[in-house]
Amino acid sequence: MTEAAAILSLSAAAVVEDVLRQHGCRLSDRDLASRRAEEAAARRDEAAGWLRRTVGAVAARDLPEEPSEEEFRLGLRNGQILCGALNRVHPGAVPKASALVVFVNLFRFNCCAAAVAAVA
Repeated sequence: MTEAAAILSLSAAAVVEDVLRQHGCRLSDRDLASRRAEEAAARRDEAAGWLRRTVGAVAARDLPEEPSEEEFRLGLRNGQILCGALNRVHPGAVPKASALVVFVNLFRFNCCAAAVAAVA
């Protein structure tokens, strides 16, 4: 690269950095936020895939292959998928839960969500 091209390249980068700085956000902050969101989605997709393979039909019905954060939370809220996965990994770890226990878990989950929403 010639000296003139290097100076032009450097000045273009400086202009971009100045514009971003004027708007209150550095390039690295935007990249970091985007990268974190992509990594979280990849971890969530990997966990959903493992749960679907481990638990089977119940998880496949309740948990999409690439769930959003909300779909993932809703799929796990009653505890059936997590209990099924735990029983597959360590048989007999969780005895069969009655429908009442499932509804109590949903009630508690919704109460916690409402309390958090009320505080926020």
